Amino acid sequence: MESFSVDCATNTQNTGQPRCGDNMGYDEFVMAVPNGTEFATEAAAKVLDNWTTIINAAPSDRGYPLPKFFKSEPAKNEDIFEEGIGGQSAFVAKKAGKGAYETLWISKCFAKKLQSFNDKAWSVFFFTNTGKIKAVTDSATKLKVQAQKALIRVGSDIMPTDTTAGKVPITIQLLNPTLWDTNGIVIDPSATFDPATDLLGIQDVYLTGATPTATGWVITIKTTCDNATVSGLVTADFVMLAGTTPVTIATVTETSDGVYTFVFPTQSGTVSMGLLNQPAMTTKGYEDNGTAITGTIA
Repeated sequence: MESFSVDCATNTQNTGQPRCGDNMGYDEFVMAVPNGTEFATEAAAKVLDNWTTIINAAPSDRGYPLPKFFKSEPAKNEDIFEEGIGGQSAFVAKKAGKGAYETLWISKCFAKKLQSFNDKAWSVFFFTNTGKIKAVTDSATKLKVQAQKALIRVGSDIMPTDTTAGKVPITIQLLNPTLWDTNGIVIDPSATFDPATDLLGIQDVYLTGATPTATGWVITIKTTCDNATVSGLVTADFVMLAGTTPVTIATVTETSDGVYTFVFPTQSGTVSMGLLNQPAMTTKGYEDNGTAITGTIA
């Protein structure tokens, strides 16, 4: 295992047993990303904006931070030995293993979303409870920070009538589990960001509201999954149309949690209000899946 950030000495002359080590911690969560996702250098992998760019990308290029693990059983590579003369044994291969993880969930819709990841081609970055990033590097330059290819399976069928929380086992099968042994790297981004608190996924939202007037509209925004109000959005996050013509919004004021009052130039007929696509939004972490609210001005 090679580490980019953890270095016991400033020179390489001492080949004895190292007297220092790093507290890697245990695997706390993973981020599922499209195959081929990588950072050119260790420095790039320590920049929070580079991670949020992946999270906020269009769905086909997006990264998904999965929930924190309740129970972690990382992949174990079983060594295979052959016995020789005199009872001696020699290592000949490693048997591929798979990691099993369990996560506590609250919202049924979120668990169902996780199940949509099943049996699709993903790559994963691992994050530990000490804030480290576990990844692999390329064999050629040994500079890149890459995710490991994996298959994800979320167990426990969720029934429409389920009303209580429980445990959802997530199995992560690395397609090349021995790659970590030769190309594994550990990144410590603690000087710039904390993965557990800063790498947050995107929530779907929906808009509701009364009939708009010629110059204003009061709209409530909540998360689709658990109907929690969404605060903190700003004017630059919204797109308003009169028919198909864009309307310049004058002001947006959040009068109470998740309730927004819009003021705009005098309009008539049918108008609509929605969120910009996630990469273009100022406030990250929300999207309306292209479903705007519409209304007709009397």
